[in-house]
Amino acid sequence: MLVIPVVLVLCGVSSYNSWYEGIYLFRKIALIPSLNSWSFTLLTPLFYLYFRFRITGLLPEGWQWGRHLLLPGVLAAIYVVMILFDPIPDKLIYSWHEFGLNLSAWWTYFRIGCYFLLAVQLLVYLPLLSNEINKDVSQIQPVKKELTAVLCFYIISITSMLTPCYVFNILYNISLILIGGYLLKQSAFYRIVKRKMGFYLLPYFLFGTKAKQPGKTEVPILLPPEEERITKLLRSPDYLHNPDLTLKILARELGTNVTTLSHYFNHQLGVRFSEFVTACRLDEAELLLKNTDMKVIEISELAGFQTLSTFYQAFNARHNMPPSQWRKKIKVDF
Repeated sequence: MLVIPVVLVLCGVSSYNSWYEGIYLFRKIALIPSLNSWSFTLLTPLFYLYFRFRITGLLPEGWQWGRHLLLPGVLAAIYVVMILFDPIPDKLIYSWHEFGLNLSAWWTYFRIGCYFLLAVQLLVYLPLLSNEINKDVSQIQPVKKELTAVLCFYIISITSMLTPCYVFNILYNISLILIGGYLLKQSAFYRIVKRKMGFYLLPYFLFGTKAKQPGKTEVPILLPPEEERITKLLRSPDYLHNPDLTLKILARELGTNVTTLSHYFNHQLGVRFSEFVTACRLDEAELLLKNTDMKVIEISELAGFQTLSTFYQAFNARHNMPPSQWRKKIKVDF
């Protein structure tokens, strides 16, 4: 939910740069175009809400969306009103000399206002993120690379809009594509589409393979004693708390093969191996949240989750709320 708006804004800005300026107009690189200047006043609060969720696991409420997006919305409204009622049209400029000649135009002050708001946003949001990180330094690890990449993207982008240089413009568009592609890959939307596309395209790549007849299988069915042994192993600390646990490791311990175990989870239990392990880890995490005062990051690591963000995603999928909020609710109920 938080990734999609960011990606849409990035795609819009990239399309504007690549098609409208670079291909349609066949001109030089424009300086501080209005759309680019305004888009960063919208991207900054969206990035803040995204990183705030990655660090704290707290989804923004409706009033928080309105509060953070109010000023970019006001700027957008001013732009639309001026386009409709002011006879001086907004235009692209390709040198600072042209900018000086148009100081009386409203769009010059609009662009200056966008940069002023962007500076204020950075001065406000960066300390807020820093405070969230300082509450638990370990929580920055899942988002450290992303935060660094976004800051580099801001530096490249602002430099490219202030300097009519093709090198910076190319770096700008490349960084747009990389940031947008990475964020899109982290979203649930991408995983759903990938799973659906894989499901529909896979049969077309399996040329020369014989289709299995329905109702027949060559994989043996596990007996109740074997099922009980699997359950005990997966709920034991040595295996459950191991973040690198795989089906292959479990098969080696049981003295069986991966295919048999995969068939057991998919067909006899009706869930994938990863889903079953995640459910067991969530059960243990709930007990720790209810009965101890341990920090959420410590519970995440103890329960065997590889990253804090993975724990938050799994917990939200089960309870529709982050772990800290669920803990407060449980204590109030009891």
